[in-house]
Amino acid sequence: AAEIAANSLPPAAAAHTWLAHADFLAARLRLADAQSSASRARGHAEASDDIAVRVEVAGFDGLLSAMRGDHSSARSHLANCLRLAVASGQPALTAYAYKRQANVCDYLGDYPGETHAHREAIRLCRETSNAETEKSCLACLSYACFRTGDWKEAVRTARTVTAGRDAGPELASIGDIVTGLVAVFRGEFRTGRRRLEHASAFVRERGILGLEFFARWGLGFASECSGDASAAEAAYDALRGLWRETEDAHDALPGLLFAGAFYADTGRTAALGDCADIVARIGARQDHHESSAAQKALTGEIAIREGSVAEGLTLLTNARDLYCRSGLPLEALWTGRRRVKAGAPPDQSVTTGLRRLGASAVLAYSINSDVGTSTVPPDGPNLTPRMRDVLGHLAAGLTSKEIADRLTLSVRTVEMHTARLMDRLDCRTRPEAIRRAMDRGWLP
Repeated sequence: AAEIAANSLPPAAAAHTWLAHADFLAARLRLADAQSSASRARGHAEASDDIAVRVEVAGFDGLLSAMRGDHSSARSHLANCLRLAVASGQPALTAYAYKRQANVCDYLGDYPGETHAHREAIRLCRETSNAETEKSCLACLSYACFRTGDWKEAVRTARTVTAGRDAGPELASIGDIVTGLVAVFRGEFRTGRRRLEHASAFVRERGILGLEFFARWGLGFASECSGDASAAEAAYDALRGLWRETEDAHDALPGLLFAGAFYADTGRTAALGDCADIVARIGARQDHHESSAAQKALTGEIAIREGSVAEGLTLLTNARDLYCRSGLPLEALWTGRRRVKAGAPPDQSVTTGLRRLGASAVLAYSINSDVGTSTVPPDGPNLTPRMRDVLGHLAAGLTSKEIADRLTLSVRTVEMHTARLMDRLDCRTRPEAIRRAMDRGWLP
């Protein structure tokens, strides 16, 4: 279609068609091919007097350069995109330029910058009633909020994306991945797995491979925490295999960090070494704090496995500090937990940070050192005080209406707490939830 457009349509239309092809390839992480198509789009855009297509091509060039690790070119293209957009006097084009700025910040490891740029793009979209770009920015913002630790905002934004009928399936899959990841790290494994499995099937079918890295990450950790080591191994192995199908230099990083820790705990030294090798190869292309932190963390895991505990702890400390500087609290707190698991003294600031973040699954993870057993702690810190109240009344045989009257809540709120309680206990019925709670010592 792009070849036909190049021969028979005006330059602006030909540029748009080549740009669509480049975008299709970039979503599948075929970056060299995407670069070739983007070059064709650029040539037609330069032959056109259409400012909109020139802004779009410059923005995409910036994104693609960032994805390939060429940060200097990414910034240059982005500056050109913003200059053209502002000069046009069209707020919709400026919104697009800020959207691309946010995308570039993502690949530069600047998540706070990404969040700010997306919010600016969303503001401009609302001023111009540009619903399509606004939805896209909201979907990406939800993931950025998850990475920067604002999980309530991440879930709220993701639900905004998926609520309306106008949300396309690709944006909805981002919403499912974000809400699934938050659920997993909060300890709501059944809900998290359901959402991540649904999203993973869709993005794999459509070839949106960057998103599948995030789904595999969450599915691996959920299985690990639920005591299913074989499922965790399959998810993490699939993540490594997926990386080899692509030219990814960014999206696999958080999943590889957690996969490496799993392999270290299960004695799969070759797989751990492979994770470290992949991260080193990514780091050779994407030189920023996040990639450096992942390299240090996995090198530290290897050192600990080989008996060089002091060296490993130092590397994990360095990784934690780099994650802090990147504005990535989950990874920073995770490496803090890994230090304790390797023998470092308990760090109350890490425990406090995990509680503030709401990462119950990571808080519980360090209690058990053996992979293959559930990491849900016996005293039930995965349960909120209100959920404990509801559990006690359920055990007494009260109905939702009776519990609502006792606690001065609505019936709907009681049923919401009950549903979350059953999710965290990974059961389907109230009697089953009560039995499991008693088995874990949460009820007398």
